[in-house]
Amino acid sequence: MSIALGDVRELVSYNAETGTFTWNKTRPYCTVGKPAGGLTPYGYVRIVLCGRPYQAHRLAWFYTYGRWPSHEIDHINGVRDDNRLANLREATPSQNQANKAMRSDNTSGIKGVSWDRSRGKWHASINVSGRMKNLGRFQKIEDAASAYADAAMKFHGEFARPERNVNV
Repeated sequence: MSIALGDVRELVSYNAETGTFTWNKTRPYCTVGKPAGGLTPYGYVRIVLCGRPYQAHRLAWFYTYGRWPSHEIDHINGVRDDNRLANLREATPSQNQANKAMRSDNTSGIKGVSWDRSRGKWHASINVSGRMKNLGRFQKIEDAASAYADAAMKFHGEFARPERNVNV
């Protein structure tokens, strides 16, 4: 069973503008006014209340709206410890995946674009509902980047993140 909203508000305060939680009661390892929680190895803030850990972004949603999110909570800017209310939105698992950052092993510097060595062209593709969709092969990296950006807006809308690490 999850914690009651009244208990949450009794234990911590949430500042929607900064995204921080602070303690309202002094307990072991907790001092009134001090930041609540700590970072997980994955970069999210976790807060333990009544012996149970809660992700701060889900707790912020509950604290603000009085209900737990029905799916996942997406960090719009992709920063996992940025729990400002303006940076949080409900998302399906598929929408949350669409907003993922570019993979660290990407060598083109453009999300959804890779070099097809066998054809000597740039290849653009996008994941839509768990299936990889081929967007074509292109002579110029700019054209592949544009194809991905257009498809990201078409298929993912506000959750699209066609970020780039290089100037194209």
